[in-house]
Amino acid sequence: MTILENTFINFEKDVNLSKYTSWKVGGNSELFFEPNSIEEIQQILNYCQRTNIPLTVIGGGYNILVSDKGIKGILLKISDKFSNIEFKDDTVTAQTGLRVGKLVHQTVENGLTGIEGLSGIPGTVGGMVYMNAGSFGVETKDFIISVKSIDKKGNIITRTKDEINFSYRYSDFQKLDEIILSATFKLSKGNTEKSKELISEYNKIRKSKQNIKYPNSGSVFKNPEGMFAGKLIEECGCKGLKVGNAQVSESHANFIVNLGGATALDIYQLIQKVKQDVYNKFKITLSTEVRILGEFE
Repeated sequence: MTILENTFINFEKDVNLSKYTSWKVGGNSELFFEPNSIEEIQQILNYCQRTNIPLTVIGGGYNILVSDKGIKGILLKISDKFSNIEFKDDTVTAQTGLRVGKLVHQTVENGLTGIEGLSGIPGTVGGMVYMNAGSFGVETKDFIISVKSIDKKGNIITRTKDEINFSYRYSDFQKLDEIILSATFKLSKGNTEKSKELISEYNKIRKSKQNIKYPNSGSVFKNPEGMFAGKLIEECGCKGLKVGNAQVSESHANFIVNLGGATALDIYQLIQKVKQDVYNKFKITLSTEVRILGEFE
């Protein structure tokens, strides 16, 4: 552990990030910290402002590909230390580190409905808002009221839904350079047992299509408008394609799996290969849902 100058924060040094990513790949972070409070986040942001040290923020470790070369500067992980949830009538406010599955479970147990379609999505509330995550015809934007975030100067900002642009797998937070702290959602009164039945049905459908046993990061590519990325990839003959120990899943072509011992570079090069093959055949450029962190070239 090390204490940076003029802070009271204990950072870990040279932390291997593979255990913090769903692909189980990635190099080391120079400095690593899981904050316990907003005040600690503000201290880190203040330190970065004064020293120009790079800051990278992650949540549950899904939808990210971390370079084998690691991350320079500070890696700030928003963990379950930020997972409080509060209910008031038909609204729920959840901190960014809460797992999506727990959010769905607790809303259902509190007699609220509308969010069941997201039950199988991995990751945290922060990632869900950041990506405008969606499944089974439901997107995060459909029930969000407001989002609280903090900018790089430490200012806390609350925006209503109308002040945030959401679209398919996009929110303004992808360009705002802010850290999401919490989000408030408005749901409907429902029947707990019916909601549980719906979740069970969704999980069966998901398992039948995505029964993938190897480490992965969920869907790698966004669906082009009116199309399915997985179908395009399969029609290019890329299903089962390998680079090193990374493979386009034989179960679902929009998933890339780590067969064991894959490197981040294996996965990165496979992503580029799939994009090129799809473009060559269909003249369609696939966009990734995955954030690429660190140096690959």
